[in-house]
Amino acid sequence: MKHIKVILPVCFILGISFLTLSPCLKNGFVNLDDQRYVTENRWIMDPSWKILKSIFSQFYAGHYHPLTLLTYSLEFYLFKLNPLPYHATNLFLHLFNTLLVFCVIRRLRSDLLTSSVAALLFSIHPLHVESVAWISQRKDLLYSLFFLGSWICYLRYREKEKSSDYLLSLILFVLSVLSKSMSVTLPVVLLLSDYLLHRPFNKKIFFEKVPFFVLSILFGIIAFFARAHAETGGPDSLSLFQQLLSFNFILFFFLSKLILPVGLSCYYPYFKPAGLSLGNMLFYPLVVTCLFFIGVLSSRRSRKIPFGLLFLLVTLLPVLPLRIFAERYTYLPYTGIFYIIGEGLSSLLTGRFRSAKMARTFLLILFTGVIITLITLSYQRCRIWKDSLTLWNDVLRNYPDFLTAYHHRGTTYLDMGEYEKAISDYQRVLKTDPDHPKIYSVYHNLGAAYHNRREFDQAIYYYSKSVKKKPDYFLAYHHRGLIHMERKEFQRALEDFNKVIEINPGFAEAYYNRGNVYMETNRPDQAISDYARAIGINPKFYPAYYNRGVLYAREGLHDQAIADYHRAILIHPGYAEAYANRGVSYFQKGLFENALRDFNKALEVNPAYAEASFNKALVLEKMGRMREASEAYERFIQVASPQHAKQIDHAKRRIKTHIP
Repeated sequence: MKHIKVILPVCFILGISFLTLSPCLKNGFVNLDDQRYVTENRWIMDPSWKILKSIFSQFYAGHYHPLTLLTYSLEFYLFKLNPLPYHATNLFLHLFNTLLVFCVIRRLRSDLLTSSVAALLFSIHPLHVESVAWISQRKDLLYSLFFLGSWICYLRYREKEKSSDYLLSLILFVLSVLSKSMSVTLPVVLLLSDYLLHRPFNKKIFFEKVPFFVLSILFGIIAFFARAHAETGGPDSLSLFQQLLSFNFILFFFLSKLILPVGLSCYYPYFKPAGLSLGNMLFYPLVVTCLFFIGVLSSRRSRKIPFGLLFLLVTLLPVLPLRIFAERYTYLPYTGIFYIIGEGLSSLLTGRFRSAKMARTFLLILFTGVIITLITLSYQRCRIWKDSLTLWNDVLRNYPDFLTAYHHRGTTYLDMGEYEKAISDYQRVLKTDPDHPKIYSVYHNLGAAYHNRREFDQAIYYYSKSVKKKPDYFLAYHHRGLIHMERKEFQRALEDFNKVIEINPGFAEAYYNRGNVYMETNRPDQAISDYARAIGINPKFYPAYYNRGVLYAREGLHDQAIADYHRAILIHPGYAEAYANRGVSYFQKGLFENALRDFNKALEVNPAYAEASFNKALVLEKMGRMREASEAYERFIQVASPQHAKQIDHAKRRIKTHIP
């Protein structure tokens, strides 16, 4: 009976959470870091030891979170780019975290009602939707999972003094910091839990925290260098006074959105102290100061409110200096406030209002109304993350003058092929703020829009503006080089691709396209060398295998050509051209059965592939299967275009020869 009293509310909370956040399962990827972490992330697409070593030894996107990348790698291996499993994993992790929040608060000697209220608020609060609905925020869910697990093991260790619990707590902490650096605050949280539970601060408590603090400092340093290594594009530096004001404003913003979670956005403008009125300059610090005094005064009667407030502050400390308000930052920190709310509600219902039926009823109705409101807001918020266009339209509804949102929506339109709308959004950014921090990217994307519309002069103009604003922006050089190559301006294309390689020697596409220039200008040795370098950087780069195979075939090196076509097909099984060209090499070697099999496979992939139909007819003739050859010639004539005039004449002559 005792276990049932615990299991029933937990199941209810998990069920409510699942139903509230289930719309996430219908969402796709969005162009806010999902391309960086999943859809275009070469690291997760190549399960080799070399990549595994890179994941653990290198920074990625301004972070060090190898465990998070490993989860994406496993999902890609199993499900490729189907978004459903990624969303399902996020939702499952959130449900598990909800369970852990319930467990950790129970271990803080709270009653069932307190734990249930805190876990319920944690599970359905609208500001937590971002961490669940956004695939790229897996790191929030993952670090919280191990953070809470480590905390629970520590509390169990303090109760039972079992070294295995302490060791497990330490291991889970390591996993947490390998998921996201925000978890470096755990050692302080452990001290806060000792404070809450009235444990005396002696040498033992201090020394048992030393390994945690050592790991925290180590991974804090790693996180600092990871961020310094990345191009953050953050706000300008501030004076000390402005930094303190920013600190107070961001903290106030976090608290206000907790109480009134409306006007939410996946992206908020940077806080600018210079634009604040004198009243606001005084108001934000005043609110934070009042909260501080509330904590101090309440500590005389109970340590619960100070603990909850300090938990919020400590777990937010790693992100407060960033001057960025992001809903994902609240995922674990809000637990401190939910704990206070749970304790407060429990105290009122079981204490002061225990015998006041009307007051209890009113309080329960009010709480139920709050929960229903939060569920409704979270359910609606999940749908905002449906796709990129829905997401950025939502940002612009809240912040209609936010240029960064226009930039991102322009990129969404660009990906959708709606180039006029993309150009309109990019032009708005240019006209409003020619000195926008990402103006080089705006110029580049404008060039890409005109490039896709085949307005090459305009495209080159904007690509050139991009590299003028940011001389090391290799993508603009690369795309300008592609236009020069299409225009047969090979020397200019070569100059652009050389510049890309100078800036970013690890960009495989630049070697591949420079190889194409060498191929077009009859420099096969240099082309083969560049294709080999592209493959060395990205072993899954199947077009490089294919083009190198073409060059080997031209040189009469059909064994090498067949090997390259084979590798291209292994990576991309639907590569009709690779089957067709491998068939030609088999034909040249006299391996007619192999050639026929490849031509048939090419036609299975692309039934309108004229060259494959013609070559199939030729090989059937060589094999003496004249009627089948005639049928293949007839099929070729049906799909051939005027550019195949000579082959059509040949096919007609052979048909007359084969058919009596």
